[in-house]
Amino acid sequence: MSMAEGLIVKALSGFYYVETADGPITCRARGKFRMDGSSPLVGDRVIAERASDGSGTVREILPRRNRFLLAVLPLLLVSVIGILVSLYLRST
Repeated sequence: MSMAEGLIVKALSGFYYVETADGPITCRARGKFRMDGSSPLVGDRVIAERASDGSGTVREILPRRNRFLLAVLPLLLVSVIGILVSLYLRST
């Protein structure tokens, strides 16, 4: 078994498709993620362990770079909608 850093490019029915420098790995997540209330997401950088049969396991989720953007995005959307509505009302 070997460990590799990779990027989750697809998630489907509990399977995570991780692209690594050594090629793709079809992984399952460890149970600890469910117990922690976290879950790997598409776009996450992860440490994956490749088994001898080619399957793998997501062992660790590396720190997310865009977490702040995901938290602020709804607020930005509301602001943009407010601006658009005020411009529309002003023009009528």
